[in-house]
Amino acid sequence: MIPRYKFQLLHIILLSASVLFLMACQEDPVKNEIDLAETVMETGDNPRECLLMLQKIDYDSIVTERQKARFGYLYARSIHKLNQRMDTDRYIKQAVEFYRPKGDSPELMKALFYYSNYLYENELNESAIKSVMKARQLAIKYSDDYWRGKTAELLADILSNNHNNHEAIKYRYESAKYYSKAWREDNARYCYLDLAVAYGNISDYNRCYELTDSILNIAIADQDSMLMAYCYSIEYDARIRNRDFIKGEIALNKFLLMEDFMPATSRDYSFKASVLIHKNELDSAEAILNELKGQKLNNRDKGLVYLTLKNLYKKRGLFEKALEATDSVFVFSDKDVRKSSSQVLVAAQRDYLDNDLTTANLRAERQRIIIVGGLIVSFIIIVLIVLIYRYRMRVKRIESENKIAQILAVSDELNSENKRLTSAIKEHKERLTDMEGRLEQQSKQSADIEALFHEKWSMLNFLCNEYFEKGETQQTRATILSRIEDELKSFRSQKSMVEFEEAVDLYMNGIASRLREQCSFLNESAIMFVVLCMAGLSQRAICLLLNISYNYFYTKKQRIVTRIEQSDTLDRELFLSYLK
Repeated sequence: MIPRYKFQLLHIILLSASVLFLMACQEDPVKNEIDLAETVMETGDNPRECLLMLQKIDYDSIVTERQKARFGYLYARSIHKLNQRMDTDRYIKQAVEFYRPKGDSPELMKALFYYSNYLYENELNESAIKSVMKARQLAIKYSDDYWRGKTAELLADILSNNHNNHEAIKYRYESAKYYSKAWREDNARYCYLDLAVAYGNISDYNRCYELTDSILNIAIADQDSMLMAYCYSIEYDARIRNRDFIKGEIALNKFLLMEDFMPATSRDYSFKASVLIHKNELDSAEAILNELKGQKLNNRDKGLVYLTLKNLYKKRGLFEKALEATDSVFVFSDKDVRKSSSQVLVAAQRDYLDNDLTTANLRAERQRIIIVGGLIVSFIIIVLIVLIYRYRMRVKRIESENKIAQILAVSDELNSENKRLTSAIKEHKERLTDMEGRLEQQSKQSADIEALFHEKWSMLNFLCNEYFEKGETQQTRATILSRIEDELKSFRSQKSMVEFEEAVDLYMNGIASRLREQCSFLNESAIMFVVLCMAGLSQRAICLLLNISYNYFYTKKQRIVTRIEQSDTLDRELFLSYLK
């Protein structure tokens, strides 16, 4: 039986396990709400509904850091898609702080982008540019064309907003390029228009006009009113600043007519006043500018208003007021420049790249250590291999000495074999002489003559086969068989080849002559190849007489067959019958 205290302990353990299991199985309602908001964003692409769902969630009630990070990312993404500004970085910063310690990931890339956008909107450009450069680096690492386009676009916005248009142009190009690669043509078109703005800011108006005109044609063809309005706003800005008031006014009027798609700003009305000043409609221009002076504007827009006022006062000859307006321009421009230059964007980029280079150097140092260690291990392995190789070579040398002793033992046997072969060759020559005499007597009986002629070379075939078999044995046999080889090679002479051909022509009804007449497209080597085949010689005999390799025999034979088959010779089938 189980003791009572053990039974109670077992009961407590089972009860605790059951409670923990039930707690784990219980669904987290906050997690479900975040999941539902994410589903609305991903499947329905409805940022407004997603934002409303997130705003109903009590952020402080979220337990896990992962869910807080998901909440922050979805919140920032919804705000961004609605073209609104985040009033706090609490949520997105939490997401960045959650993903950053876990190393590089697509989630960190996206969180850094939205965090950079918040910093940029709040004029914290130094921090913004460091974050967005890291996000761009991750987009390149993961070959994500869409996010590379987004990060390059934000980087260009930061640089352009801080009067660094030359550097911004590079990232405008990159953004448009990768948006196109990601099949986001709408985004790419707006990037090309931003590029046109950058060219206008550096007074490269021709490129600005070219880009604007090309995108405008697309917008008109697609009936994209928003895109058309943006094109007109860029065109009038560039043309008026380039003193092309006629075309500038046309573009400005077109833009103002599309206010439903892109509301006019103080900057637009400042340019309208510039056009009116150029047309000497000074009262109308002054009315617009006085109204703008009373509005709450940023330093850049105020500077433009006072610059236009300066031109108005100069036109009227009110030089003192023009001087006062000029001073105001300097005041607001100076504030704007100080505000931008205080961010020290170039230094921020340099610091980021320096840190990145330091990290890369540390990584390279670790790699060097690994490589050196690998080389040392490799050296040790090579030494072991050399030692093993030397040992095996010593063993093989002993084996070779034993084999040499065996070869010497059979040397006498080979000498006797050599004598037997010499006798066989002599007998073969005698048989050939006898067979030639018999064939001359039976020249009128072509079928019998041909059979006898084939028999004439049977011994030669036998000897050639014997030569190949014996010649491929141990190296010492080469010396023993040299005399046989000399005898067989005598058949390779030009004289012997002529005799072969004459014999074939004589005993086979002039077939060699017909071959030469009808197959003039064959070279001498090919003619002799066919003649030897007609003579009934074996493959090895033909290889020896023509001094070709055994492996090349079938290749050469197939080439000759193909050429004869493609010809229209009279005796084609007869010739082919000896080759197949």
